[in-house]
Amino acid sequence: MNVFKMALGMFRIMTAPQGAAKAFKNGRIPAVTAFLSQWNPFRDLPTDANVVHALREVRYIERTLRYLMVPTSLPGDDYALCSTLLRSLETRQDLSWLVLRETGVQDTIQVIARRGGIRTPIPDEPFGLHERAKTLDRHWHTLERNPAKPREWEAEFSSQRQPPLIRDEDALVLSLTQVSEAETMYRQWRTDRDWKVSYLKRHPPVPTGYVRVTRNQVHSDETWRMLPTVNSPDDGTSQHDTCKLLPIYASLVSQRVPLNWVNPDVVPVRRKRTDQKNRRDEQLKREHDRRSRQWEYQKQLKANRES
Repeated sequence: MNVFKMALGMFRIMTAPQGAAKAFKNGRIPAVTAFLSQWNPFRDLPTDANVVHALREVRYIERTLRYLMVPTSLPGDDYALCSTLLRSLETRQDLSWLVLRETGVQDTIQVIARRGGIRTPIPDEPFGLHERAKTLDRHWHTLERNPAKPREWEAEFSSQRQPPLIRDEDALVLSLTQVSEAETMYRQWRTDRDWKVSYLKRHPPVPTGYVRVTRNQVHSDETWRMLPTVNSPDDGTSQHDTCKLLPIYASLVSQRVPLNWVNPDVVPVRRKRTDQKNRRDEQLKREHDRRSRQWEYQKQLKANRES
């Protein structure tokens, strides 16, 4: 999430906690534990094979595009691969809001789209990659602004597929090596993700704030009925003008989980931790080395444009 979006979100929820506190005090918000469990957005992922397939591929696409294109691409990079992966995002018909949120691909495309300019120059990239990223970013943001967008706790959040930017049957074809890389990335991500969620399911996090919403801002009748009310019948407020409190949560990455937490949903298995640590260290070193070269290349581009 970008800085402007975070600042805007904080501005919107600034006065909401007072309303929430009043609602708690007046008994219009149910018991705290029950309330937090009810709206907890951190839940087990669906076991549907199609959803798992989408998560695996889109996670691979997100990681690869971020690695190759943020903060800039480098001479000699595989631009054809970038184009193929971007084409998959433009045409995929299995992108639910769950897949977009869990994989982080929406944020990555936004970062790619916002590169360039005087301070963060990029080279001329073939296949129209930069403009295509901008178009895809606008497409997803248009969908996100739809008042009918489901909330995390609604079933449609994971089942409702979003219309693709380009309607075309363009299935992604990966090599055996890429399939293996995608599986490795997915397993690492799922292990970390499920470990965190196993804790948050049992210890529901407190919302970072609340947004005051009216009836026309909440698409689901069920969600509207369940949301706590800010106004009371004694306030003299008509039902049409009733405001309710919509909880807002920080991302999963921002949630704190004790380091000694053990996921009770997973049977412990003995693993060669040294080998795992070595592989992870090698991966981090490779990413760090590339990032350093990207920053240096960007400095060179900036110097060339200023001369």
